[in-house]
Amino acid sequence: EGGEVGAINRIMRWHNGEGEPRALHGRVDAAEPNLRFRPSATLGRPFKLGGFHQNYLQLMNVGDAHRAGIKGKDIRVAVIDSGADDPSSVLLDDFYDVESGNPIHPAPKIDNDGHGTAMATLVREVAPEATIIGIRVFDQDTLNLWNVLAGTGTAVFDCHADIVSISLGYAQMPAQCLACGASAQSRSLAFQYLLDGVTQSPGKRGTPPIYVAATGNDYSSAGFNYPAAYDSAVAIGSVTGALVRSAFSNYGKSAPKYFFMAPGGEENPLGAVTEDVGSGGQAQCRGTSVAT
Repeated sequence: EGGEVGAINRIMRWHNGEGEPRALHGRVDAAEPNLRFRPSATLGRPFKLGGFHQNYLQLMNVGDAHRAGIKGKDIRVAVIDSGADDPSSVLLDDFYDVESGNPIHPAPKIDNDGHGTAMATLVREVAPEATIIGIRVFDQDTLNLWNVLAGTGTAVFDCHADIVSISLGYAQMPAQCLACGASAQSRSLAFQYLLDGVTQSPGKRGTPPIYVAATGNDYSSAGFNYPAAYDSAVAIGSVTGALVRSAFSNYGKSAPKYFFMAPGGEENPLGAVTEDVGSGGQAQCRGTSVAT
């Protein structure tokens, strides 16, 4: 830790250059650090709906959709997050635990953070007849790329998800190697290639899965967090109850082909939450995660 860029440079030099034939050591297209993702602030348990939730359902015409029989039937949604606090098995139809992995298909379901429970609750509210699968990729606060890669593979190849919901992301951050002075900016080619392949594959039922990803809550005008910034993403930003962009919702000049905004909450200039969809034991629930 702290020497990732230097290690990457040594790996690339050994395999790809310094005057030696590439066939001698093989070839490496990319070497990357185990990036840290940033989930929303820990919500805590239990999660309870409230706040502007009903207003947001009305803004999205969810009631009209349900009355027309559109409730998510036959659609499989994988929620890659912190798991679910779901002792009565109301939220989730299935559960995988990539974080602890022993066993990967455990019972009972787990969520020590609250974020995953909130996201699964919102998906269930909008799509009550969908098959919802929770995939736990982190415990609390700490979230790394390897687990998200494994969770994505589990969602697509084990769960046969039609929709992969990723209310998580990381900013494109420069890294500096103190040993050699080299710098790098990572967008994680491994993650991008996996997601590009997923959205181009036929899927179990002949149609490619899609993934939806949160643009991020950084008040940034410099673009989206990854994976929402990838071209194959369905990127989701946040609007308020007045249908204007939430102050925290990242934006920028370029966006993927598929970019939508949905109600996600609001904060005032001092950072106090003024719109949310409920709360956990430690915090109110709002953000581009909610919109996703």
